[in-house]
This record gives sequence, structure tokens and C-alpha cells, in this order.
Amino acid sequence: PFADERGATAAVLDVLRRTASNTSSMLAALQGNRPTENACISGRVAEEGRMSGVPVPVNEALHALVSSKEQLGMHACARWVEPDVAAGGSDDAVRRRRQRLCTREGGAPLEGVGVAEGNVGTGEAMAVARTVEEMRAVGHALRAAKQFAGWRGASGREADEETRAAEHRDASIPYTIGFVPTMGALHAGHLSLVEHAARECETVVVSVFVNPTQFNEAGDLAAYPRTFDRDVDALRASDRVHCVFAPPPAEIYPVVCDTGLLSHRAKLRSPAIDPKAAGDTSHAELFSCVRAAPMFDARREAAGRPGHFDGVATVCAKLFNVVQPDAVYLGQKDLIQTQVIRALARQLLLPVSVRVCPTFREPSGLAMSSRNARLSVTARQQAGAIFTCMREVKEYATSGAGAGMAASDVCARLRAALEAIPVVQAVEYVVAEDSVTGVELVSEPVVAHGAVLSLAVVVEGVRLIDNITL
Repeated sequence: PFADERGATAAVLDVLRRTASNTSSMLAALQGNRPTENACISGRVAEEGRMSGVPVPVNEALHALVSSKEQLGMHACARWVEPDVAAGGSDDAVRRRRQRLCTREGGAPLEGVGVAEGNVGTGEAMAVARTVEEMRAVGHALRAAKQFAGWRGASGREADEETRAAEHRDASIPYTIGFVPTMGALHAGHLSLVEHAARECETVVVSVFVNPTQFNEAGDLAAYPRTFDRDVDALRASDRVHCVFAPPPAEIYPVVCDTGLLSHRAKLRSPAIDPKAAGDTSHAELFSCVRAAPMFDARREAAGRPGHFDGVATVCAKLFNVVQPDAVYLGQKDLIQTQVIRALARQLLLPVSVRVCPTFREPSGLAMSSRNARLSVTARQQAGAIFTCMREVKEYATSGAGAGMAASDVCARLRAALEAIPVVQAVEYVVAEDSVTGVELVSEPVVAHGAVLSLAVVVEGVRLIDNITL
């Protein structure tokens, strides 16, 4: 019996590693791109079981594993390496075994997936997928491990009290794979999303990808902080993440012609995408693009960032397609972004639940953002006054003195308070919007419409956004 899903996954992958170089009829079938006898038998049993309503978890798990190898090649599933706890030995010996398992026959390293080294033998291993193929391989392994865990629970073995408690806890978890999309430069706000995902999901995947299509200025893209090694260390230390997906831009945006289906002809220029690396230079700037709903173009946040939300919708559609999460976890700070992604999932009928978590703040009250790293220590501390102003205006607008205030008056009051903050160089916008429809409110009373106050300001040349629900 397996202690948990990670143990099941480790056992499954151990079998794959040990049989990867077998010269068997099954391997010959895989190499010849033919269905294996194992897949034919287990696949047929699994299909008959689904049609008749008879559970056959063992056959389903075997079929899932073999199918993943057929799709991804005989090495792909073996690239996610768990610590070799059972083998014991020194840390160096374990690392050598890991290195051996992460190389092809003849010693050539496997591309794409590495292992985020932790304290060897403690379970602190985390897959790092660098390509779409590798991320899909890890996804197949995670879901197959879940099927084996289900087989264990249905095996009829007498379980001790601890095992029964664990299975009862697992039964209360509503999702299988939770996904936290990020652009790296991780902070405590990102880690809080990981914690939310870990509480509700059996496995957690985090993407680290600086999406070039949602930047309007090449300088802004170039200045965006990139701290991948530190990000991996932070995620490993959290002991909540099973896989980090960190693809290069050319992997997410291959050069394609417009299909005319759920896309429009758009030149998404980005200095981060090398035309030569992409291949066909005549179409180096042409990518299929998912268009955000037109209603988002009218929002204040979109006014100075044309195409920004198209870039958000496009990259999320691609990431969801690769990771195939059951739930995605986003922060309330990026309010319109969360609404774009909700609309994306609804319009494209994506089987993913969009979970919006409270904004995580620094001790000063400043909303946590990767952009905060570009601020001086003094400005970062003083910028906490932005949230102080928001709370004071909220208290006034929802109290007896300000009851019934029109949205425009509330916004004017907040704008004046923000402009009085010494570190604020400019107030780009302050807007009140209906929290459900996103429609901008002007003469309507904000409290009656459940408004959200949103703003964008500039501090030391860095654009900061925030919002508060009234």
C-alpha cells in the first residue's frame, strides 16, 4: 500500500524508469508507434468498465500510464524524478542515481525537466518542466498516481486509523490539479495563492513565464525582474508544489498563420521572441491570439494598454491547455485580469474553476507585486499610504456621513487623497465599477451597487494598481 499520492507516483515512475530500456514487445510497439498489447487489453477493459458502470481502477491506471508513454516517448515520464528515499546512502550517491535517471542511453542529458534539489531523502523534490511536452508528461503521471491511489482505497485491505483519516481528508479535496500562473519574481502574495491551492487540491502546479504579449513597452518588459533560481528555491521550500512549468517564449508562441477560429490577425510584437529562433521570419510577429471580450476594452485599465488583455487571455488559454488544471488561483489585486479569465473559461467552455483570493499586502499596506522590487526602500514604505487612503474613503462612503454618495464624488475624494501622498508622481485613474458586471458607475450610489474602487498610480516611474470592495 502507498502512504500517499506522492508515494504512489514515485512507485509508478520507478517502474517506468526501470523498464525504459527494456527490449520487449511493448517497447518495440512504442518505438514503432503501435498500440501495445497492455494498452489494448487494459484500454478495452477500462472502456467496457465505463460503459457498464463497473469500476476497474487498476486497468484504468495502467491504460493511462501506457497512453502517456505512447504520446510522449519512452523517456518522457521518467524525467520527473522523486528522491530515492528507499535506496538510502549518502547525499552524493542519491544525486548520482538521480543524474543517471535523468540521462539518455549513452549519457546525453534529457532536455526540459530537471529536479529542484532539496534536502535529499526528505521528499522535497519538485519537477521543473521546460517544455510543453514535459509538462504534459508530468500531468499524465500525476493523474495516473491518483488512479493508483483510488485502487489502493478500493482494495479492501484493512486500514489503520491514520490511513482512514488520510483517506477521509483526501475525499474532502474537491480538485485534482490546482494551477497558479505567475510571471516569476515571486513574493509572499504568490505563495499565499500556492497555499490556497494546496488546501483545495491534491497537486499544485506553478508556471513561471514572463508573457511578452501583455507588455506594451519593450522597456517595461526588459525591466521586469527575473529571479528564476530564487523562485524555484521559494517554491521548493513551501513544500506545496509538485511541478514548476517554465517554458521559453518560443515554446508558447510558435509562429503560426491565422486560423480564423477563436483568433484574429494580430501582430504581437515582442523583443523577447527572437524571429530567427522562431523559424519563418516572414511571419515572425504573427501569432494566433484569443481576443478578450470587447467590454474589457472600455475599462480604464485597458485604456493605456491596448492589446494587454488579449495577451492575458491568449497566454492563459495556452497554459490551461497544457496544464489542464481543475482550478486556477488568482489574486484580487489584478481585478480585471480575474474577470477576463473568468470570461475566457466561460466562453470557451473550459473545465476549470477560477478561484480569486484576497490581495496579499506588505506590512505597510502596499499591495504585493513583483514591480515593488523596483521601488526604493523609502518609496516602498511610503506607498503604503495608498491603501490607507482607500480604507479611509471606504469608511467614509459606507458610514452615515457619506451614505448615498455618488460614485463620481467618492472617486474625486480618493483621487485628492492620493495626489496628496508625496511619493505618488501621478494618479492615472480612480474608478468605481459594479463588482458583478464591471460597468463603470458615475452618478449611482456606490454602496447600493456593491462597487469596487480601482486605481492606478505612478511611484518612482513604476505603475502600481490596487482595488478595494465597498
